[in-house]
Amino acid sequence: MVAAVPVGKTRGAVDLRFALRQHPLPGESSQLDISLIPDTALDRVTVTFGAEDGLELREGGGMTPWNHPEPGVSIGHTLTIVPRTVGIFYVSVTVLAETPTDSSARQFTIPVIVGGGIVAGEDTHPDSAPVARAADAESARTR
Repeated sequence: MVAAVPVGKTRGAVDLRFALRQHPLPGESSQLDISLIPDTALDRVTVTFGAEDGLELREGGGMTPWNHPEPGVSIGHTLTIVPRTVGIFYVSVTVLAETPTDSSARQFTIPVIVGGGIVAGEDTHPDSAPVARAADAESARTR
C-alpha cells in the first residue's frame, strides 16, 4: 500500500494508505483497498468518499463511523470503482477525527490511472508534443 496525498501540509490524526488490486480499465470494476491508521487516541473517525466525473463509486462509497479506534491499528475498507473512459481520475477522501476536546477534518486525494492515462489528441499543453517525442527518441536509442 502507498500513502494517499493529503491536501495541505498539516499533520493529521489519521494516516491513509491505498492499493488498487488490478489496473483499472474503462467500463470494468476495480477494487481499491483503503487503510486508515489513527496516530493517536480518538473518540470517533468518520470517512466520506467522492469521485470526479468519469469515475463511479459503485460499492463502498459509505463507511460506518468508527468509535474509539485503537492507535496504530489499521481500519480497512474497500471501494469498487468503475471508470467510464481512459484518463487520470481522483478519489477524494475526507476524514473527520474527533477527540473529547477537538475535531479536525483532513482531505486526501487518491490518483487512479485508467488505461494508459491520457487519450491521444486530448493533451493541449504546448510542451506536451516535444516531451513525448523526446521520450520516444530516448526509447528508440536504448533498443
